[in-house]
Amino acid sequence: RRMMMRKLNCFSFLACLLCLFSVLECGWGYEESRRVIDIGRDIWGERTPNRHPLRRVASEDDPFIFNSWFYGPPCPDRSDRLLPASSLVKNERMKLALNEVELTGKVVMQLYEASNLSLALSLFVVYDSEIILFQGNGEVEVGGGVPPDLDTVYNVGSVTKVFTGNLLAAAQRRGAVSNGDDLTKFFNEDAPPAWRVRNPYKPPESPLGGVTLEMLSSHTSGLPREAPCGVYCSPSFTTDLVFQYLNKFYNVMNQPFAHGHYSNLGFSLLGHAVARGLGVPYEDALVDLVLLPLNMTRSGFNYTTAILANMATGYTINPTDSAPYEQQESVYNTVSLGFSAPAGGMFSTPRNLAAYMTSLFRSDLSAISHETTGQRGPAESGHDYALYNEGIAAQLNFPDGLTGYSAGGWEPAFEYDSYVFTKGGLVDGFASSIAVEPVTKLGVGALVNFPDGGGMSGLTAQMMQTLLPAVQGILRRNQDEVAPLLPDNYETFVGTYGGILEVRDGEPDVPPGFLAGDITFYQTPLLLWWDPSQDYELGDKSYTAFRYRPRADRAAPGEKSCAAISGLGMEAVLYFNTFKGVTTVTYPDEFIFLLPKTGGA
Repeated sequence: RRMMMRKLNCFSFLACLLCLFSVLECGWGYEESRRVIDIGRDIWGERTPNRHPLRRVASEDDPFIFNSWFYGPPCPDRSDRLLPASSLVKNERMKLALNEVELTGKVVMQLYEASNLSLALSLFVVYDSEIILFQGNGEVEVGGGVPPDLDTVYNVGSVTKVFTGNLLAAAQRRGAVSNGDDLTKFFNEDAPPAWRVRNPYKPPESPLGGVTLEMLSSHTSGLPREAPCGVYCSPSFTTDLVFQYLNKFYNVMNQPFAHGHYSNLGFSLLGHAVARGLGVPYEDALVDLVLLPLNMTRSGFNYTTAILANMATGYTINPTDSAPYEQQESVYNTVSLGFSAPAGGMFSTPRNLAAYMTSLFRSDLSAISHETTGQRGPAESGHDYALYNEGIAAQLNFPDGLTGYSAGGWEPAFEYDSYVFTKGGLVDGFASSIAVEPVTKLGVGALVNFPDGGGMSGLTAQMMQTLLPAVQGILRRNQDEVAPLLPDNYETFVGTYGGILEVRDGEPDVPPGFLAGDITFYQTPLLLWWDPSQDYELGDKSYTAFRYRPRADRAAPGEKSCAAISGLGMEAVLYFNTFKGVTTVTYPDEFIFLLPKTGGA
């Protein structure tokens, strides 16, 4: 009883402290909210700027500025202002960042070695279309003395999911499937096995299963994590047998789209459903429609003699061991995942994964972090950018508001004023992690022949934490030094649009290469500039994109913010189009589309 009373007294004391802290916090929050309201006026240029107490200020040594949400997101970096890779790597700040990444890789290897593990660890960094850093640590096989190189083959586990997401986009482009297709379209009595998993969240009278491809691709189907056969499904677990177990023992556990629940089963079903829509096995479809068009010839599912000759040996340890560990070769090194292959059965190399990243960047994916309509890449590229950009956007945000699941296999996170898209993989004997930040066209990857999934995800996070602020700072400074250009036909877009938007040219206080503007119903003066990376074609129409930001000419260097009027800075874009002699503007921030030009030249 005395012990219980002591615990209760302790809890009471902690509760009092918590209440006191809450009162103080509420008082600070009230005062802070008043500051925020005042500072918000600075964005619109209504009074002299005032420094926020939580804001870091740029300096010569640290040109990167953390733009808080009180100011809105920063202006997106323009791909036409990207430095060539040869120039970026010569920048002193970038040299330091790359050196820090190399040092991080060496420290990780020292930690492995201290635990008596002899492994192969590959790190790589991609900028725009080039690999600007590769580090191969250790040896691909214990005692072999051969370090990993760009063509060393690793099983990449769940990184496979982003390629399955690509396959979904490719199948949609061909009209074979649609995001809203129910699983029963591909698995039914006429095309067995039939999908009859119990779903308490669908209308009882509905003949559909209530699970769509979009739910599967965004981990929002409510299905359990694993297939009945687990991760490594032996050949005896045919699709028919898997469905027998599913229909007999499985339920949809959560309301679809209501919760995110990571599901290897969901992505396995997605891959096989898309393959049925295309009429070919999943592995063949992914190789033919995604990997080969990107020249990823050392990636796939078939362990040929050439692949085995360049493959790192996967290792595990006895789970009952304690450091120093005794590692042993994984028995699953070259074992197919069978039914679960779409969720994690692919192998690849650092060079091939880097090629995949650069293919995303070649699509001008400064639009990757928000939904874009109608932008299409070349047919031979392996991508349909309109569908894939939409798929990679966050489908379900977690309660922190900063992370979530996309509808394309990626896991986006908002860091350093940008969306970073990440994906990690873990299978027996191997772990991998990749991350891309498409606005700056920066990508990183880490692969190891050991099941250290958390370690690889943490490593790429550390790499991004080191590199992204450096690249952003360098590019922003470069953009400030170079005046923007305007398209040849920019005068066509000068004028008034429906009494809502006015675009002007030649005002004395507007810098060269910019246009002036006003959104009249907000009485908000704007500064507009061309962003060719956002230009796109849709059918027989071509759209020319202009970024905008509220005028804040008195802002200090680096404090420019592309705060959209009612949305995120990534939506602060106007699309102009002239079709059959009529010029229109699309204003997606307010969901106003095809507003006709009513005045001006």
